[in-house]
Amino acid sequence: TGVQTCALPIYQKKDILEELIDSPQEDVVRPLILALNDNSIAVRELAVEAISKCVGSKTSPQVVDLLYLEDVEVRNYACEIIEKSGYRFLPNILSVLDQESDPDVVKFLIDSLARMKGVPPQHEKMITDAFEAQLESGEENILIATIEGIGMRQYQSLRSEEHTSEL
Repeated sequence: TGVQTCALPIYQKKDILEELIDSPQEDVVRPLILALNDNSIAVRELAVEAISKCVGSKTSPQVVDLLYLEDVEVRNYACEIIEKSGYRFLPNILSVLDQESDPDVVKFLIDSLARMKGVPPQHEKMITDAFEAQLESGEENILIATIEGIGMRQYQSLRSEEHTSEL
């Protein structure tokens, strides 16, 4: 049963989500994704955190699939999951971005790459290359998102360098 369809109190839904997070099952992401539609924002936020922690090569396509939904809130949750998952998500995102033709999905992916957390310096070039490839797009929204993304990544890089030099 999906968490979002349960008529359980919020604390019980949270307990169920916590159990899923600790579960050794490989496919715990599906019920967590269903929880993104729950009536409770606390349950939805817990689901985002949980999915972010268990993203892998088999689960990340399920998260990317959320970007194709009409529900903007779920699409935004997918972006948040991608951003929080960091570079573990990078190969899948870059592969989808390279082949994607839907300008809305491309923009969501670019925005997520721009805000992606925990990217080691050696992986930054992969993001830069992806952004440079998107500069060839004729879509105005994609161009704007790409330029903003380049600026955001550079700013994060500068902040990281400043923090490193202070240590």
